Amino acid sequence: MDAVKFLKERKRMCKSLGESCTGCMINIKKRELRCFQFCEKYPEKAVAIVEEWTKEHPEETRLTRLLKNYPNTPLLNEDGIPVYVCASHLGLMEMERCTNRCVECWNTALEEE
Repeated sequence: MDAVKFLKERKRMCKSLGESCTGCMINIKKRELRCFQFCEKYPEKAVAIVEEWTKEHPEETRLTRLLKNYPNTPLLNEDGIPVYVCASHLGLMEMERCTNRCVECWNTALEEE
């Protein structure tokens, strides 16, 4: 995991756990250290914790949201994207931003609101 991904995923992890940090493995392991101190003192352990959390909590994408709401949506076998459905036609993105790279578009992570 590169540094930018680590920082983004740690932020996503922290946001999901709330201000109390209940259930945070960094919080459990840090004992007397604050989170940033633990990350500075034990960077390999911090990265491993965030990597594990990321595996267990993948980001929701346009495609996973669609399939959660419409599980029987037919998908193209080779790409795994919806057949005959463009995300812009469903209002999931602005039509002007359509790049005709559907796999990339459908696998874009939803921004947390």
